[in-house]
Amino acid sequence: MITVEVTQYGTAYRLEGTDDQCGAETAAAVIGMAFPNLNGTIGLGLTIVASPGGHPVGVDATVSLSSLSGSWRDSAGGSGAFTYTPGVGIGGPARLTTAVGVHFRVENMPGSMAVSTVQQVNTWPVTPTYNAGGGLYNPATGTYSVPAPGLYLITSTVRWQPSPSGAGEKCTFIYIGEQRRAATCEVPSTTASAVQSLSTVLLLTTGDAIGIRVYSPNGTVGTSSSSDSTFTVTRLR
Repeated sequence: MITVEVTQYGTAYRLEGTDDQCGAETAAAVIGMAFPNLNGTIGLGLTIVASPGGHPVGVDATVSLSSLSGSWRDSAGGSGAFTYTPGVGIGGPARLTTAVGVHFRVENMPGSMAVSTVQQVNTWPVTPTYNAGGGLYNPATGTYSVPAPGLYLITSTVRWQPSPSGAGEKCTFIYIGEQRRAATCEVPSTTASAVQSLSTVLLLTTGDAIGIRVYSPNGTVGTSSSSDSTFTVTRLR
């Protein structure tokens, strides 16, 4: 919910206040203008400085003068209904952000899984180490859906248990939905647990679901100490 004070300047109005960021621990600063359009509606332009991080989000809204309700669009590609609320607001979904940097990270895989067929890793922790920007994490499937279009760096490290001699290669894959977008394979270690890393840069769109999949004919991913198993998504632009 955005709360602003309105100060008239001629035919326009200055808007100053805060965004509660849908109930977050810190509020975001808001500043903007409201002005009459030639078609009889009221236009609003707002700049929100997200907290923490200081990432700017631009919001454009058009509302009816009679109801003070209408629609909004933001610089991250989001949109929705603009509703004037004279009392306590009811909140809504978190606004997407165009911020760059780490958006999502899970680590310290708590369990193991046998992967004699290609399997999506779903033994990441239920609560991610970091999740910012409005992306959706589904711990049941192990997928993370990106919040906005952009260029993303996806990295993964998985720890393999020692494999018996002649077990065949071990492989890690990055999938977007059901499409394989990156892969690495190597001969497994027979004497010690080994960490396998994979990374790629992809141009993604809103809602693209990223998953890490693994395969080894006689292999097992995860051990009782898998603190170096990670899955990270970083928005580059």
